[in-house]
Amino acid sequence: MPIRVKDLQGTEYSIPLYVGGNTVLELKKQLQSKSGISQHRQRLIYNNEILESNGTLLSHYGITDGVCLQLVVMAGWIIRINNLHNPGQTIEVFLKGHDCEKMTVMDLKKEIAKIQGEAFMKLNEIRLMKNSQEPRDITTLRDARIVDNDTLSIKKKCFPPMNVLVAGYNAKTHNIVITRDNPEETTIAELKKKVEEKTGVRPEEQRLCFGSKPLLDHHKFEDLGIGNGSTIFLLARLKGGAAQGMIALLRESPTNTINNVPHCPIYRACPHCGTLLEHTGGCNNFTCHCCKKNFCFICLSLGDNGRLSCAGRCLVASRQTYIVTR
Repeated sequence: MPIRVKDLQGTEYSIPLYVGGNTVLELKKQLQSKSGISQHRQRLIYNNEILESNGTLLSHYGITDGVCLQLVVMAGWIIRINNLHNPGQTIEVFLKGHDCEKMTVMDLKKEIAKIQGEAFMKLNEIRLMKNSQEPRDITTLRDARIVDNDTLSIKKKCFPPMNVLVAGYNAKTHNIVITRDNPEETTIAELKKKVEEKTGVRPEEQRLCFGSKPLLDHHKFEDLGIGNGSTIFLLARLKGGAAQGMIALLRESPTNTINNVPHCPIYRACPHCGTLLEHTGGCNNFTCHCCKKNFCFICLSLGDNGRLSCAGRCLVASRQTYIVTR
């Protein structure tokens, strides 16, 4: 006997589908064909249990031929997405709730990513188009004029190549071009391989710093705030040569005005521990993030309990000719 499905208004549908070997999804598709109710809006109930898993066999829920299931039509929106990269493929997304118009475009993208998975498209690669216009992620569906049963288009975001500058220990700067689907997902380990191609320094001999902080191999550009045009410093772990290489880099450091003193190098080595530090302007009283000691970024004199021995009266910022190693 066919399976019977009855909604809350008493309307009954007879589905010519037998239990053996069929899944919840097959039943929903047949019901959609009979009633016009989207499978995404259907909530089927049997013996007070919701048939949630579409891939589960009907027999798993104890359903036998001829039984009657209860149908609850859920509130929400159906949004259809046409894949521009695969003409003919349409994705249906169901947004639950009574206030879908308050959801944002980013909420819709998350639902698509959840349904399709990263193999289809990563969240930050999704571009949604309505009438050839791409609404911003923070825009609500109402402001984007997206409504129930609307049809949108989806395409993969193309990321341009990223240029990263690597300032070498020998005072040379190398331009590293990152070309991949999303350059921001590049890891430091991958960057080191490209640096090796340019400099000949093996990855295990490289010490990379950005924003005065050392970079670990598993870090990604997006985690560190590295973007197009960023400058990363390379200190080679070469026997007997690392200190001299770092001094060469400090000698070539760009300058800025710090505490009203012009031409002050923006890169210094901490006078207490030797850590490479960056300071692009402002007060000269600087605290090393590594050893927590404060010092004058202009004359490099160490402070005492937060106060500088030079009292901030420095007028000239000399280039460093030494590095303390501890």
